[in-house]
Amino acid sequence: ADSYVTALARVRETPFDVVLADIWMPEPDMESLAAIRSLLPDATLAVMSSLDLEQARVLVSGVDGVDMVLSKRTAPEEIAAALERRREPT
Repeated sequence: ADSYVTALARVRETPFDVVLADIWMPEPDMESLAAIRSLLPDATLAVMSSLDLEQARVLVSGVDGVDMVLSKRTAPEEIAAALERRREPT
């Protein structure tokens, strides 16, 4: 999705198992991120950022249920593997 508004519309239409959101999509919108969590309580909710990971964690700290904060500097294969591990039953 190109924005949180578009992402919310898609989440309302499709029960995704994983949502990977760019914090700056196109700007931070923690209210919409919280709405996505509310609509998909069992999905893995991960955010990506070019910020330092600690800064990104602080930015999303007000949103209950963000499962993962990932760096945009991480290789796509590593991101996919991390998301798969997160979805595995414990």
